[in-house]
Amino acid sequence: MGRKNNKQNLALPPFVPMTFNMLNSQAYKDLTFAARAMLPFFIGKPKKNIRDASYLQAEFTFSYKEAVSCGCSTRTFLRVIEDLMRKGFIDPVDKGGLRGCKLSNNIFRNSDRWKQYGKTGFVQVEWKMFGLNFKNGHCTMAKSTVERDDYA
Repeated sequence: MGRKNNKQNLALPPFVPMTFNMLNSQAYKDLTFAARAMLPFFIGKPKKNIRDASYLQAEFTFSYKEAVSCGCSTRTFLRVIEDLMRKGFIDPVDKGGLRGCKLSNNIFRNSDRWKQYGKTGFVQVEWKMFGLNFKNGHCTMAKSTVERDDYA
């Protein structure tokens, strides 16, 4: 008889990395409590390493149904999204909902604009601006410098 392999028991469960820089930033301190509670779900949504260069370019959806399953009410979820956008943690990519006959979800991308929050170079993004700066299905305000051929 051999020993049992217990290596699978030693593995850590999945977790979401939130750096001390993020936790100590003014942007994080100014978030509402609901937005602070939902931020780890937004950070963990793209299934990529946070140190990977393509992490901030990874697009993901976050539906209201998913938010309810995470413990957030539907009424609060819109405020959470707006607060995370204003403080620079997420950027809108595509707006779902009524535009998509309620068959599409909002598409987001994590952002590192929070590092500039409170400084003169900070660009504040809101849903109101999203409607005005909407071109080819994507927000031009939050557009990255990487060109995308599939939306042209």
